[in-house]
Amino acid sequence: ITALTTEIVHYAAERACTVRVTLKREGEAEPMALFGKTYCEGEGEPTWQAMQALWQSDGRVREQLLIPQPLAFQPESNTIWQFALSGKTLLECDDGSESFYELLEKAGAAIAALHRCDLSGLSQLGIADVISRLESAEQLIATVCPQHRQTLNSLVGRLIMAAKQIGERPLATLHGDLHLKNFFVTDDRIVQVGLIDLDNLHCGDPWQDVGSFAAAIHCQGLIEGKTFDHREQIVRRFADAYRSNARYEFSDAALNWHT
Repeated sequence: ITALTTEIVHYAAERACTVRVTLKREGEAEPMALFGKTYCEGEGEPTWQAMQALWQSDGRVREQLLIPQPLAFQPESNTIWQFALSGKTLLECDDGSESFYELLEKAGAAIAALHRCDLSGLSQLGIADVISRLESAEQLIATVCPQHRQTLNSLVGRLIMAAKQIGERPLATLHGDLHLKNFFVTDDRIVQVGLIDLDNLHCGDPWQDVGSFAAAIHCQGLIEGKTFDHREQIVRRFADAYRSNARYEFSDAALNWHT
């Protein structure tokens, strides 16, 4: 190694710190970019095992799924190293262009490919777990914003009642943190949409992922002052692409509930 620079790109207090390392090696013209993520105690090794299994999965080997290549795990510092993909996130693309919607379709297909991967040893998140998280969120928000307690209580109560009506699907391998920033658009000759930030892989209802993505899109729209119809068009384009590539029956009720 003849030159090396490091940059902190993300820090979550008491959970994880991510650095980007750019290095030049003797005899090589182009620099190499790596990401290293250091985790809190107990979180690094399970993530490493899941990332390795995903890298070796049929979907990734057959190039139906693009993810960064995991390189090494350093147990003494709880650090995972991986190659960096070359390109930009879907968040950085113009969401008013037709090319953005074409990329959305590729993103929906990528999630369907992930859901088809059969990985062992992942933790499971069922409807009961989702409801438990929902109730915890209700308590937290009501404590911070007591003026909304009654509205929250009504909403959570209706969601719990509706949980019995959304049906069940076979468990799928879920990303667990879907939003535009975690879809990566490559700048290769053939443009691909890959997945990054694979810390939250788990098993659950496939509509958890799609609903999480829909919620993130609408939340971003509220913050940016975008119209509901504009954001719903993004959600529908993504969901339709997912549905055409998924092995699970489409359920509007399940999608709406998880959103």
